Amino acid sequence: MVKEIIKAGANINAGNGWIVGAAGRAGQTEVMKVFIEAGVAKENLDSAMHAAAGSGHLATVKLLFDNGADPNYAGTLRVASQDGNLEVVKLLLDGGAQITYTEEKGYPLHIAASEGHIDVVALLVEHGGDINRPLTDDMWVGLAAGGSFVGKGWTVMHVIALFGYPHVKELLDLGAEINVKDASGNTPLQVAVGSKKLKMTKEFLRFCADASLVDNEGMTAQALAVKAAEGNMTYFNEKQQNLVFTIKEALPDKLAATEANDEGYEALKEEFSALVSTSPALKEQLKNISYDGWEIKAAIRLILEEESKRELPEVIGDLYCKPALQKEHKVSIGTEYLAKCECVPGEGPTMTYTPVQEGDKCQQEISAQTESPTQEPAASA
Repeated sequence: MVKEIIKAGANINAGNGWIVGAAGRAGQTEVMKVFIEAGVAKENLDSAMHAAAGSGHLATVKLLFDNGADPNYAGTLRVASQDGNLEVVKLLLDGGAQITYTEEKGYPLHIAASEGHIDVVALLVEHGGDINRPLTDDMWVGLAAGGSFVGKGWTVMHVIALFGYPHVKELLDLGAEINVKDASGNTPLQVAVGSKKLKMTKEFLRFCADASLVDNEGMTAQALAVKAAEGNMTYFNEKQQNLVFTIKEALPDKLAATEANDEGYEALKEEFSALVSTSPALKEQLKNISYDGWEIKAAIRLILEEESKRELPEVIGDLYCKPALQKEHKVSIGTEYLAKCECVPGEGPTMTYTPVQEGDKCQQEISAQTESPTQEPAASA
């Protein structure tokens, strides 16, 4: 049909390449072959490959690349990274795509991380991407999840903290810094706390993030957690509040086990929607509520944030070794011990106790009433 329309005189390059771009976006490889045979303009080949890469159509991208499309055209690598199609990203990189940053759209590593594509992040680093490169300006990422603000000076580690993707170990293995600060002085741990990501907070502490660091306003992660816990949860209206309460009643165990990121929100949204469709009781409870999938996801996000902010101060207090305990101290429990807080990446902070030998010196003495072991000293010794 396309061939016949072209024979009848249709201009495939009309509309600033929109026609060719539509075929690329839809992955219509056979149609694209017809366009190429009919003499599609070079700039339209480029824009079509951009569209195909952003939609993950490998065969179409390869066809366009083999026919002269530019892999560096207008952020083609960036949109491929956001889509998370590893083979498309690899094809572009092998074809000469440069891992560049644009003020308007961002750095491919940050974009891939914002969607949880850790395999794409690793591939970009393998091809020369800087895992610790800070953003030079504010930007918006995660458009598929509704859009989120990312700050100046943020690295990839800050991005996963915001979006709740538990890839701390993978990024550390790629050379990422865990205590790096952004332009506001926030570490990834502080971003996780500020965005009420409980599981991400635990993950950063498990890999020995320094909770004693302060931001430009002098706030530690613990102070930010307390501030978050003091805030009140606000719903848009009574109907949405009813939706929140219904979800909490229907999926209590699943909510507790869900990662606070877009993948987790989407999975619970699908499960809740399926429950509503098969449960007369839920249908009755929600009969006067008009909502859609986006509102369900938003409600789930609010629930997880509300639960997280209550626990954050306690979690940091439990998992983080107080600065005073990061040096050896003498404790007396019948026998004297040297107590020291140590952190093993992947296992988190623990207290160790060693019997005091004659001649041992401690940097500071603390009585047993102030600091006492959380486990039997003899066993750990």
